Amino acid sequence: MGIFGRKKSEHEKYIEWYYQTYGEYPQGPDTSGQPYPNTAPNGYQNVQPQQPQYDQMQRQYAYMNYAPQPMPSKARKKSGVSAGAVILIILIVLAVIFILPNIISGYNNAKEKREVQSRAQAYTESDYKAMCKAVSYDEISRHSNAMKGSFVTFSGTVRQELEDGLYRVSTKDYSDDIVIRYSGTRLLTGDKVTVWGESSGFIEGETVLGAKAKVPEITVVYADIIKQSQT
Repeated sequence: MGIFGRKKSEHEKYIEWYYQTYGEYPQGPDTSGQPYPNTAPNGYQNVQPQQPQYDQMQRQYAYMNYAPQPMPSKARKKSGVSAGAVILIILIVLAVIFILPNIISGYNNAKEKREVQSRAQAYTESDYKAMCKAVSYDEISRHSNAMKGSFVTFSGTVRQELEDGLYRVSTKDYSDDIVIRYSGTRLLTGDKVTVWGESSGFIEGETVLGAKAKVPEITVVYADIIKQSQT
């Protein structure tokens, strides 16, 4: 009920709500074109204004509808995975598939080489060479896994340096290859050598034609160059 028992109009309700909320009177005409007064209506002169709680945007909303309106929330960013994140994930997967196995293999090879060298230090060079059993290509290629860890020796010709300290040695003319790991004096293609070391099982690789191949591998402790390369 309004002043003198009269029912409040929407216009009056708005003025009352606006003044109590913002501590001032609305400016300009309302939506019906009726102007707002510049002074408080009768009966509202002593109303203490509340502290302003809303910003200008909410006042604009209130202008259209006197009931308080919540602030529109900012548009949420679209969810999803960006192109950069997808590329990063792909690179990580490729690294796990192709790079990590090589790192692990390199670590294992270095560890095995250290262990072989450590065991060899328990013997003199002559005693170590005397313990090594002479093996043929057929023997070591057939039983390389069974002979893993055995002290062996053989002679052949260096055919290729696959990488630093890793050589392909042929026991016959360009055939019957054995791969050796040797960290001593560098061997050159064409050197005829006799080596002593431990059988390390098989190493997998590719032939010059791209076919998969498994070749016996020996971690060499001692290598004597019988005849140096002429190239």
